[in-house]
Amino acid sequence: MLTTGATRTRQSNAARIRLPYPHSGQQAVLRGRRRFTWLVAGRRWRKTTLFMQVAVESAARGARIIWGAPVYDQVWVGWTEAKRAAATVADFQASRMTALFSGGGSIVYRSLDDPDNARSHTADGVVIDEAADVVSSAWREVLRQMLIDTGGWALIGGTPRGFNWLFQECQLAQTREDSVFFQAPTLGYRIDEVGDIHRAPHPLENPHISWSEIVQLWEATCPQQGDGTRDLTNAYIFHQEIGAEFGAVPGGRVYPTWSDGPPSGNVTEAAEYEPDAGAIFWGVDDGYVGRLDPNTGHYTADSHPRVFGLYQRRTNGRLCRFHEHYAVQQREDAHIDMVLSLPYPTPDYAAVDKSAAALKRWLHDRGIYTRNSPADVEESIKELRSGLAPDVNGFRRVLVHPRCKHLRYEMSQYRRDETTKKPIKEHDHGPDEMRYVYWTQRHE
Repeated sequence: MLTTGATRTRQSNAARIRLPYPHSGQQAVLRGRRRFTWLVAGRRWRKTTLFMQVAVESAARGARIIWGAPVYDQVWVGWTEAKRAAATVADFQASRMTALFSGGGSIVYRSLDDPDNARSHTADGVVIDEAADVVSSAWREVLRQMLIDTGGWALIGGTPRGFNWLFQECQLAQTREDSVFFQAPTLGYRIDEVGDIHRAPHPLENPHISWSEIVQLWEATCPQQGDGTRDLTNAYIFHQEIGAEFGAVPGGRVYPTWSDGPPSGNVTEAAEYEPDAGAIFWGVDDGYVGRLDPNTGHYTADSHPRVFGLYQRRTNGRLCRFHEHYAVQQREDAHIDMVLSLPYPTPDYAAVDKSAAALKRWLHDRGIYTRNSPADVEESIKELRSGLAPDVNGFRRVLVHPRCKHLRYEMSQYRRDETTKKPIKEHDHGPDEMRYVYWTQRHE
């Protein structure tokens, strides 16, 4: 039965399980669970509490659960929360880090700093807490295999740490019917062009967090400067820890207004191509050499791929990047033909790197008019930064479809040198062609 307070109680004779009542964001995750559930959430969202609830309820019904976390101290937090909830219905053995339930279910707690700690167990369910700090082999080589013969489930999550294995698995989850991915900020927000923070409710947020706490954290992380704007050097910390954004990286992002994750951000299905909804344009940054990093699935920092970005300008003035095509070791004419073979109309024009003379000739041969990239790099960066930011009504002039995975990675990695403050010539190819298109749309 459910209590009327902040906890709910399961009762069997004199034994009781007392669980915190899930907040609305947690309830949404519970309702949407699938066999493999991936969750990234901001600090104090109560991830561990949610994981504990699922593990305890499953073990009470007879399931064998493996609970993993990066190190012993984090495992202990999960063990302690479970003991607080179910001490009267299970035998909690600290020496063995187990919880044995009367119906035959169990929870085995293991630190995953050495993945072999979790071997030799059978599991009906697997929980990995603070997964971003766990090595990939713990899941891919040990825990996932435990579920092969049992058909068991997994609940895996934490706070993001860049584009590591957790990011890769969360991306894959969006393509699999038996998997689901949730991204939940501590509390929903948006950052405007001058760096001020505004409330933007999110369906998965923790509504028990005070908005004033979030504001104070933002103001402390990004103090106001003399010109009224904020120093966004450390904004990545806030976006990672509170916004649960994968793309948060140190070093001063070139495009700090870029937002990948929240529903109100730049990445959305709404950027999909719509027939007859607006003119088509290409952004093209020329290149030839490079390779994919097998760990990230993206091009290495020293790569120079040729990039085609496909855009549609909507009637409301929005520029939507709905597709991309990256390639290395590819002739200009062959690459252009690959892009033309995609099921979209020919562009009104292509905004191209002004130094790519041969590429422009090939485009002209195919009847595609070209416009040069802007002469002033910093001015065009500033212009695009404005287009990526929400205005006072939360309207962003530039949207990107989720399938544009290489651009999304580059936008998070493209940063300035901490000493010279100039953009580092790494991971800049997609951002550059986007800058070309946006500049020509605004000024030509």
